[in-house]
Amino acid sequence: MRRLRRPSPLTTALAVDALFEFVVGAALLAWHTNFGGWWEISSAAVITIGIVFIVAGAALVAMIATRVPAQQVRSLAIANIAGGAVGWLLFAVAYGGLAPEGRWLLAAISDCFIVIGLAELLIVQRASVATGSPR
Repeated sequence: MRRLRRPSPLTTALAVDALFEFVVGAALLAWHTNFGGWWEISSAAVITIGIVFIVAGAALVAMIATRVPAQQVRSLAIANIAGGAVGWLLFAVAYGGLAPEGRWLLAAISDCFIVIGLAELLIVQRASVATGSPR
């Protein structure tokens, strides 16, 4: 009987990131009218954002399948952190125009981006220390 190999922490982090992208994208597509009202943007804009999330999730699955280098994951991690920061900036700028549901959803999504990005950075750093490769 073959034993299943445990995925690397990097693969796990990318899988969590992909799952997050798929869940947010699916939610945006399923409830685009609600999100549009909560964020005071058109349903078409919400649908476009949802599609971007789904495509990002698919790209992450492709990254897992091709075993991307750590530097590429580092760039992804920084992009996730930046995405979360942009979400918080939008939150601050548009606070008065957001419905309460829109506020907490934008805050939660932004926080998840930051946490996932920090986890990816930490995993890449630990992997480079363990292998002795340059950061």
